[in-house]
Amino acid sequence: MEQGDIVWADDKEKHPHPIIFIEKIDKHNFHGCIFSHEIGKGNVKMKPEHFEKQDENGNPYDIQYDNSYLVICRLIKLGNWITRDKPKGKLTEEGIRFILANIPTEDKAILLNKPIWELNS
Repeated sequence: MEQGDIVWADDKEKHPHPIIFIEKIDKHNFHGCIFSHEIGKGNVKMKPEHFEKQDENGNPYDIQYDNSYLVICRLIKLGNWITRDKPKGKLTEEGIRFILANIPTEDKAILLNKPIWELNS
């Protein structure tokens, strides 16, 4: 995967938000972040310019801007949590700069071993 690729978790029931790949940590784990439609909770509004509309072959991505809000956290995700299909979306260079400017640094990453909405409980 490349920085800015957008994929789904294998278990969309437990992890219903698209995952943005940031960087590989090791052969099993990576840093990522998510976005949702939820306003509030510190989420930051994204722009249509943050999302690619088509892949390199001109095919439209399944995941594009849709009133999207970046969830302000950097997650350590386990590689086996994500689908191995082609990315379902991709951020533009502007979108990658946006998420990197808004999410916490690597040393504040959260190991996500439960659904995101349970992090504060």
